[in-house]
Amino acid sequence: MKKVIISLVLSFISLVSFSQELKIDNIKTKQHIQIKGTKYFIIPPDANYLISSQSNGIYNEKYENGISFTEMPMSYSNVLQMFTKDLPPKNGKLLVDKDLKINGFTAKLFKSNTAQNANTDDFDKVEDSDKTITWILLYGNKDFCIIISSSYKYSLDKILSKKTENSLTSFLYLKELDINPLDQLSFTIDVEKTSLKFATVLMQTGVAYTLDGKLPTQADKKTSYIVMVIPLGVEESKREERAIKNLGKLADNIRIDEKNEVIIDRLNGYEIVSYKVENQENKKLQYGVTLFEENKQYIIIGNSNHELQKSLSQFREITKTFKLKNK
Repeated sequence: MKKVIISLVLSFISLVSFSQELKIDNIKTKQHIQIKGTKYFIIPPDANYLISSQSNGIYNEKYENGISFTEMPMSYSNVLQMFTKDLPPKNGKLLVDKDLKINGFTAKLFKSNTAQNANTDDFDKVEDSDKTITWILLYGNKDFCIIISSSYKYSLDKILSKKTENSLTSFLYLKELDINPLDQLSFTIDVEKTSLKFATVLMQTGVAYTLDGKLPTQADKKTSYIVMVIPLGVEESKREERAIKNLGKLADNIRIDEKNEVIIDRLNGYEIVSYKVENQENKKLQYGVTLFEENKQYIIIGNSNHELQKSLSQFREITKTFKLKNK
């Protein structure tokens, strides 16, 4: 009997030790900076990290390293499952795996060492110049998950490892803060003269509008207008083809009616007007515009299942108002 009791006690101690999480209670300090248009605050790794004009986060030009933020309208547990199925990374090692509780929110901190363009599965034989360090902090609850990430060259790990960990775990989410989520976007768009309502910011760089202000929309009359930003350049000779592909996968029941070259806010691009025909009584408008910069695409997608000509005119009027900030 005594052996059974001892065994149970040891099992309990083992269980407690395994499930133990580090509790962190952060308060806003003078060192915290706010990520524009968000309820996020963080203490940068050092004073050389500044608010980025190219992405939603902070960036250090010297180290070519930044910290980026992405909020997902998915539960923390679902996002965690997505991440952990790929850990440890291919041609790499999982170096840190910590369970945290930050200001009452569930969080998990990962650090991994990955190899780029490696010709061997033996990570220890990979050249240091081909290795990258990646940190990821997942933070959230049943309603949302924030993904905070940072990557840098393996050779910088001694300099940045502790600084990055301290920065990520300084994260503060002030959920009651009153903000304008559109402030984080690199562009403006005007829907004031339409029936569309703001639905959500997408991946901190894009925006979605629907008739009921929900994404996905729950309205019977389904009209949506979405702007996305893709950090990928396209050769001029392939831009028309890319604009068509950005509209979505073409099927036999999709007809392209118009392809037009456009210039909006001095950006060149293509407008594509197409219709998806299920049957004579079920026809949907698929409208797309892609505007190109050297290393970036601004992708506009409009969809509607009612009053198609009116919707097309509305989409075109909205698109004319597209304007880059700080240009």
